[in-house]
Amino acid sequence: MCAWMIDAFGSEEQRHMHCPKLCSMEKFASYCLTEPGSGSDAASLITTARREGDSYILNGSKAFISGGGDTDLYVLMCRTGDKGPKGISCLLVEKGTPGLGFGKKERKVGWNSQPTRAVIFEDCAVPVSNLIGKEGDGFSIAMHGLNGGRINIASCSLGAAYASILLTQDYLKVRKQFGKPLASSQYLQFKLAEMATGLVAARLIVRNAAAALQEDRQDAVALCAMAKLFATDECFKVISSAPELFSHVLKQTRSHSHISFLSTCLQNRLTPHGLRTTFRPTQFGPNQDNQYLQQIRSLQQQTSLRILRSMLAATHSYLHSLQSALPQLRTTLSQTCKGPLLFFILRRIHTVNKHFS
Repeated sequence: MCAWMIDAFGSEEQRHMHCPKLCSMEKFASYCLTEPGSGSDAASLITTARREGDSYILNGSKAFISGGGDTDLYVLMCRTGDKGPKGISCLLVEKGTPGLGFGKKERKVGWNSQPTRAVIFEDCAVPVSNLIGKEGDGFSIAMHGLNGGRINIASCSLGAAYASILLTQDYLKVRKQFGKPLASSQYLQFKLAEMATGLVAARLIVRNAAAALQEDRQDAVALCAMAKLFATDECFKVISSAPELFSHVLKQTRSHSHISFLSTCLQNRLTPHGLRTTFRPTQFGPNQDNQYLQQIRSLQQQTSLRILRSMLAATHSYLHSLQSALPQLRTTLSQTCKGPLLFFILRRIHTVNKHFS
């Protein structure tokens, strides 16, 4: 994505300096657009680049930058002019530049092969020659980059879905039940066919969007967005369906994932209403799953009891407050309501008060 942006919008000197090493993956680059206060509203970014002689002085920070701290080059969107998209420019910042810093590595649920950090600029000076395009072109360059990024994300999903289908196909051929391989089951054949159909459909829409972007067609932006939307959703369905065809393996995996989740909650002391525990799964041996589950159930019961007590206490407090307000409510209604309506309301209040007592 960054290599394409430099190749498409950079000068000849910038292209020859950076593109060969990026294309050969000798070096890597990061796309720096998102900030703590600007995500989807990218035009509101506040990282500044102040011109001083032959340099730009950068100040600000970028959030959730893929590859932050590990990559060699940062394609930065920063503000060189007034508010709005026309005041945004694009600069190249090389790793090791004085004033360039990084936050701690983010802890993520997945995608851990790609480190994510904040990128911080504190009076970071970069040469004016590192400007991509002209001042004020940055927002347009960033949006063009995102179109290719959407195709990249969709393509990652295609690869994961394709690998899932291949693994599932191989497993169905070797796994046997009732003397026959699972691949002979018509239901599983249909299921695998549905997965393959979803993959092919997603692949076609991604390739169509890539062709539109390459040809600079008017519908390229919409097609790139559609490709990311459809391919990620469809490939997620494929990947989610794959474990279901692994028969008994799925049951073990689900059981282990539930136990792992519970043990993680216990270790991190995240149980509701301050329930603390020093329980660790390592205190049991590998063949003592029953003891493990018994202790988990016991802790769940303790947690449920504590929640119930808290709910009862809150309910009692609410009812007590309501009961105290009934006399005043009766007096107020007597002054404002007359006739059958007053009689009906007072009768209901009397019934409620009787139940409370």
